[in-house]
Amino acid sequence: HLHSLPISIQGINLIKVIQDLGINDNVSFSYGTFGSSGWSEEGLNYIYNIADVNVSASSSEGFGLGTLESMACGKPNIGPDCSSFTELIGEDEKTRRGLLASISDWQMIQDGSLRALVDERDLSLKMKMTYIDKDKMKIFSDNGIKWVKQYNWENITKEWDRLLQEGK
Repeated sequence: HLHSLPISIQGINLIKVIQDLGINDNVSFSYGTFGSSGWSEEGLNYIYNIADVNVSASSSEGFGLGTLESMACGKPNIGPDCSSFTELIGEDEKTRRGLLASISDWQMIQDGSLRALVDERDLSLKMKMTYIDKDKMKIFSDNGIKWVKQYNWENITKEWDRLLQEGK
């Protein structure tokens, strides 16, 4: 399931990508760009739990709540080697929670900032690896479940209190 528009003016034609990969029958889209586009918490929980892996080709990410939510459901992640994905997915061989796809290029957008463009071939190879190496995906799943536990309300509230007291 892709929570994305399948075709956008500035993005990748995802319809063509899934056709090229021969996975048309295995991919669905939710259209929309705001919040969960009407999906209930129960609906999102269902989608995370039936997924094999959580994949993002985002050119940048704030903190990546979807990445954390999918890890809490035991899903390995694949994301671009940029932004918060490097921290969330991890780079250490023993503790990482998925795979990082290479960046093929950087594109300047209207406000003068740069956005990362994920390497489509590398992303698709990493997606294919999830179907080939089930043992490694189990390790990523287990690592994600352990790692995401630090993001509970008690820990987050304490961190916000600390930051606010420091005036940051």
